[in-house]
Amino acid sequence: ARMAHRQGEVAAVRNRRGRKAYEDPLNTYARRHTDGVHVSRMVELDDILEGRGQNGFVALDGISKKQIRREVRVEEMIKKVEVRLHRSDKFLRLASLLLFFAIYLIAMFLQKTPSNAFAVQVSFLNTLIASMKGGQEGSVLMLQSQSDIYRWLRESVLETVFDDAVCGNGVCEAPAEYPGFGRFGCVPDCGRYIKTSTISIDLKPFLETTRGQEYPQWDLASIRRDLDPGFRFNVWSEAMGAFVWEEDQKWSSEPVLVEVPDGEFTLHLYQTNALSDKIDASEIFTQISVSPVTLMPRDAEFDYSYGDKMEVLATAAATMRSISDHCWGGVLKDFDANCLRIPLLDTQLRVLGGYGLSGSVTMANGTRSRLTLVEVPFCSALPSGGGGLNATANKDHWVHSAATCPERRKLAASGALHGGVPTTYDALKL
Repeated sequence: ARMAHRQGEVAAVRNRRGRKAYEDPLNTYARRHTDGVHVSRMVELDDILEGRGQNGFVALDGISKKQIRREVRVEEMIKKVEVRLHRSDKFLRLASLLLFFAIYLIAMFLQKTPSNAFAVQVSFLNTLIASMKGGQEGSVLMLQSQSDIYRWLRESVLETVFDDAVCGNGVCEAPAEYPGFGRFGCVPDCGRYIKTSTISIDLKPFLETTRGQEYPQWDLASIRRDLDPGFRFNVWSEAMGAFVWEEDQKWSSEPVLVEVPDGEFTLHLYQTNALSDKIDASEIFTQISVSPVTLMPRDAEFDYSYGDKMEVLATAAATMRSISDHCWGGVLKDFDANCLRIPLLDTQLRVLGGYGLSGSVTMANGTRSRLTLVEVPFCSALPSGGGGLNATANKDHWVHSAATCPERRKLAASGALHGGVPTTYDALKL
């Protein structure tokens, strides 16, 4: 209540600004009290008039000059307090602003040494002045065409003032240099980027995967290949926004270890050598029994399109031709008995299901085993190409497509080899 009374007094002081110094005491009294107080005072006055009028004497309540002077002094004191509070608030705001600028200037000073910045500016201006005719302040440089401007900027500014960051000079020059790993960043100047993991990429083409298989127990990895589709791979890092290798990698007989930044990354596969223009339709029919009238045009314009349908068939035909040359193109003493032991159709089906690269991408998980990040299968033209004749779906697909079986292969004249040699006809009855 006392606070509300003080606020009322402050408001009264504000409302009197601009008025004359003297105000009638009755007006002051009327302005300071509410209507309820006025009514109560009028009732009291009526009682006095009624009670004392009978005795012939009327007494009116009045406001003494002493009370008026007291109220004026209180109002003046409140006004002074208000001025001091307002002034204190302004000083506090000013101090806060000065503190902000002080912190800002200190931060700027710590981030950039003013003396170095001034030296860079002076050196830059001196270089520009030296490139002008006369080489002194006030010299004039005449540029007549747009090419003159670009040539002057390149020769006098870019090549003279700015130098490329050099990794190994002991200074980490951001943003060109940053903590690095592999081919990224600058390890000597900025240290190593620690948020990385080492992954193992083990990818091989079809002929390489035959090494060490239980079936068909036929190591085709060492046969001579006339045509190579040139399968390559690379890893795209979302964190770096670039490929981990600057050049696409060829498959290797041993797993490839590579350091990649933590985050999402994508394995990209490529075919870099087109075979569809090196294997004609008759050769495709001879090697994999695909009718020439059913061959589709090549979808991809570039060799780097992995999995093009025509390339799948052409690659399979080229692989089968290499196997045929290995089996039947040499001399008798070098003959591979697997060429007769294993049905030719089984090899055809496996080749048709073995386009591209196959393997896995793994990483260590702190135990003896490894965590498989992704399994990479071959592209297949059959339901289960890798299963060969062991997969019923492959045999059904071959029969329903009305593909012809290849003729019996002969190493020598009739009767030179004894019977019991399985053929593709026998294989379809398995």
